Amino acid sequence: MESLGTDAMSGAPLADRSRSRGRSRQRAVGIIAAIALLSGIFIFAANRSTKGATGSLYSCDLDPAPNVDVDCVGADLSGANLRGLVLIRSNFNGANLTNADLRGSNLTEADLTGADLMDADLTGADLTDTTWSNTTCPDGSLQSGLEACNGETDRAGTRNEKIAFMISEDSGTTINSMNADGTAATFISEGATPAWSPNGEKIAFTSTRDGNDEIFVMNTDGSDPQNITNNPEYDNFPSWSPNGEKIAFTSTRDGNEEIFVMNTDGSDPQNITNSPESDSRPSWSPNGEKIAFTSRRDGNEEIFVMNTDGSDPQNITNSPESDNLPSWSPNGEKIAFTSTREGNFEIFVMSADGSDPQNITNNQDLDIFPVWSPNGQIIAFTKVIFGDSSPTLQIFRMNADGSNSRPITSTETKAIATSWR
Repeated sequence: MESLGTDAMSGAPLADRSRSRGRSRQRAVGIIAAIALLSGIFIFAANRSTKGATGSLYSCDLDPAPNVDVDCVGADLSGANLRGLVLIRSNFNGANLTNADLRGSNLTEADLTGADLMDADLTGADLTDTTWSNTTCPDGSLQSGLEACNGETDRAGTRNEKIAFMISEDSGTTINSMNADGTAATFISEGATPAWSPNGEKIAFTSTRDGNDEIFVMNTDGSDPQNITNNPEYDNFPSWSPNGEKIAFTSTRDGNEEIFVMNTDGSDPQNITNSPESDSRPSWSPNGEKIAFTSRRDGNEEIFVMNTDGSDPQNITNSPESDNLPSWSPNGEKIAFTSTREGNFEIFVMSADGSDPQNITNNQDLDIFPVWSPNGQIIAFTKVIFGDSSPTLQIFRMNADGSNSRPITSTETKAIATSWR
């Protein structure tokens, strides 16, 4: 099994972590660092039925027969087979209908206020006079008007999306993929920090299989892994350029953490930061013109943006607390990141110039590693929940404004999402 001997937040080797940050901060960072020393490959899967489906407030009986005025308020019908059912004037207010099969169903005058239809199939459904208010459509967008979600178009946009993630246990880390709703989890390889190539045909990742942290590239099924760094120093956190021709990564080959850029076969690696302080965790902008990264050059962890040749680095967070793990929105207008500026690790979203930072998680748990969906409507992230025993790491997904947050992996795994395609 792989053992990733690094700080998963900053990318620094564990042996180099020596800063004291205060008791609460040490606890948080210690948990994040421990993530890199964990492994496992089991993801939650549940068989569901439609009869007697139990929801958060009520249950509803949806046998395959005409159902008029059925009360399914708050019901959990995720993955349910509702194909062809007559559900006229039924109330699905706040119901969880994620990944439900509603093909050909009759939802005339049904109330879908606040319902979550993420990845549901509405192909051929009768949506006449259906109520839509704060309803999550199959593509993750929010529908608050009179116009219905377009089931065929919206679902096509999410059906084939995949999230690459790592699962961690004491013995090491593994790379896995799953559907965007958390289903069909599949083991790919031993390793960490997976990143899909822009065309979806390759995965760059970190592995110690050759003796130290190196960047590898493999096929999406885990076959043909190639070590493309082959350097005695530490190399980690690969990030593909949008055109698929370059990979940015973190390396200590020049003495401290720096951002390097190389060709996808590993040739021509160039140090583009050349700073005496730590620079790590690069994230390439969608237009290919900028790289966001984490840096300590102003005294603490801040998010900087620079040109792809390393010129004109700009501190865009300027906060006395830790800001880390930047992730560009697909349209390049926003950057999601992890910050401790409000006391614990939260997910923030700001404009690409650093203005208007908004805390979109705002809870007592630790929320880290934001990853955008391809359409920019959803953010996946990892939640660290402290219980009576060891901390739980779960992947959650939420709307880009922080609403409708829900887990897509179980409490039995220690999972961290790192890439979405």
